[in-house]
Order: sequence, then C-alpha cells, then structure tokens
Amino acid sequence: MAPKDSVSILRSHLEDSHIHFLEARLAARAERLTVHFLKSDIRNSSYHAEFDAAIALSSSFGRFPSEREDLRALEAVLRGLKPGAKLLIDLLNK
Repeated sequence: MAPKDSVSILRSHLEDSHIHFLEARLAARAERLTVHFLKSDIRNSSYHAEFDAAIALSSSFGRFPSEREDLRALEAVLRGLKPGAKLLIDLLNK
C-alpha cells in the first residue's frame, strides 16, 4: 500500500517522553503518515510558512516562565503556518 499523499507531521516537544514518541511513531506508521520528531524549544523554531495546520496540546501555552515567552512561542508557531492555515490550541481553564 502506498503512503498517503502530502501529509507530514512535525512534533516539537521539550520533555523526555520517549513512550509518547514511540506511540506516535507507531500510530503514524499504521496510518502511512510521514512524521518528523523534533526535540526542541518551539520558541526557537526557524520554520516559515511550511505547515497547513498546527495543534498545541496539553496546555502548551501558559507553561513558559512569562507571558512574553508564551507570546514568543505563539509567534513562532504562527510564523511556521502557511497563509490561511489553521491553529488549534488546547488550554485548561485557569
């Protein structure tokens, strides 16, 4: 069976959660998706208009030391999105 067309997923994560990377890699393989795992700080991302969508899970925003750092992270995500792309942010009530 041939891989699905034009699907690429990038997962950026700072924490060492090897089991989550393994589970995600296995799920992607089962769906015939191309997944790139990147262990880095999203605030330092160099992507520009490369993604059709972004999803920030597990209350990714609000965990940085200051609101300024949250803003840096959001700006980096938005910079990586293509024009018209979608962004979904999962937040807990605070």
